Amino acid sequence: MENGGKILKPVIMIIRSKVNKGGPGSLISSVIGELINRGYNIIFVVGGGEYVENIQNLGAQCYVRDNLLVEKRNLLKIPADILMIRGLVKNNNVSAIFGFNPGATIIGYLATRLMKRKVSIASAVLGVGKEWIQKYLPFKLVSMSEGHKAVMVARGVPASKIFVNYPSTLNKNIFNYDNCDYKYIRAELGLTDNDILIGTVMNGKKGREDYYKIIEPILRKYKNLYLLFVGNTTVYERIEKDFILSDLKDKVFFLGYRTDIPAIMKSLDIYSHLVDEEKTIETFGMVLTEAMIMKTPVIATNIGGIRDIVLDGKTGYLVKNIDEYRARLEYLLSDKRLRSEMGELARERALNFFTLENSVDILENILYHADFRKL
Repeated sequence: MENGGKILKPVIMIIRSKVNKGGPGSLISSVIGELINRGYNIIFVVGGGEYVENIQNLGAQCYVRDNLLVEKRNLLKIPADILMIRGLVKNNNVSAIFGFNPGATIIGYLATRLMKRKVSIASAVLGVGKEWIQKYLPFKLVSMSEGHKAVMVARGVPASKIFVNYPSTLNKNIFNYDNCDYKYIRAELGLTDNDILIGTVMNGKKGREDYYKIIEPILRKYKNLYLLFVGNTTVYERIEKDFILSDLKDKVFFLGYRTDIPAIMKSLDIYSHLVDEEKTIETFGMVLTEAMIMKTPVIATNIGGIRDIVLDGKTGYLVKNIDEYRARLEYLLSDKRLRSEMGELARERALNFFTLENSVDILENILYHADFRKL
C-alpha cells in the first residue's frame, strides 16, 4: 500500500485479556516480535499483566484496558471498550484483528461492525471447555493442533471455522543449537558430563503431584541421575516439598522461573512431560518443541496435541501410564547413543514443523487469505 510515494506497513491489532509470564505470555510476545520483524505495525490491546512492558519494548503500540481482564470485566463498560477499539481500527487503518482468546476477540469483532471496509478477524483457542460458545462465533478460530481441532469438532464447532496453527516460541536465532552455551547450567548445578540430567518445565496446571513416588525407584537405582525442575506452579511447589523432606534432595534441583530456556534444554539428557490426564487437557505443548529443537529426546503422556509433536520411538516416547513411563525412561537412560539419535531427529522435526517462522507464515495466511465461508 502506498500513500504519496510512501510505503505504509500493514497494521494488525492483537487483543488479549492478560499477558503474564509463562506459555501464553511467551507465545504472544514471540508472535508480535516476529510480525514486527516482518514489517507489520502492531497495536496491542490488553487488560494488563507482567509482559506488557516487554511487548511495548518490541515496538508495539500498547493500550491497557482493565475491563478486558476477566476478573474485572463489567458489561456496562464494554460499549466504551468497543468505541475505543473502533477508533483505533479506523484511525490506524487496521487490516486484521487477531485475538488470543475468543472473549477478547468478540469485543474486537463488535468494534468493526458497520464499517465500510472489511477487517479480517481470527481468534486463537488456547484451551477447551467453551465450545458451546465457539460454534456460534462469526470469525475464524485457530486451534493449537490437529488433536485440539478434533476435540472442538466433536463438541460441535464446525470444522470449516477451524484452522490449525502450531503455536511456537522457537525463534531460530534464540534457539540456536550450535551457538548456545549450556555448560554454565551444568556448572551451576555441580554436574559433570558423565551425570545424566532429566528436566521438566512446569507452568499452568502441568505436572503430576505424585511425581516423587513415580520417579523415586529410578532415582535410587541410577547413582549418576539427577532431576531439574523449572517453574513456579502449585504442582511444582508440592513436588519440591516432597523432595526436600526426603533423602534424595541432593539429587534434585529447583530453579524457579527462568528465561534461559535454550541453555537449560541443551543441558538436559532427557526431557520429561508427564501430566495428569484427569486434570490437564494438553492442546499442544510448546515446551516439548523447545526441548526437541535443542536435540533433547522427550518422554510425554500420550494425550491431546502432544501426539502432533512427538514421533513415538523416533524423537522420544509417548506413554500411556506410569509403568510405561518408567520402562521407556530406563530404556533411554541405559542407551546414550539412542538418546543422541533421537535428539538429532527431534531437532530436525522441530525445525521442519514447529518454528516461529513457520507458525507466523500460517498465521499470515489465515488472516489474509483463508476464508472459512468459502470452505
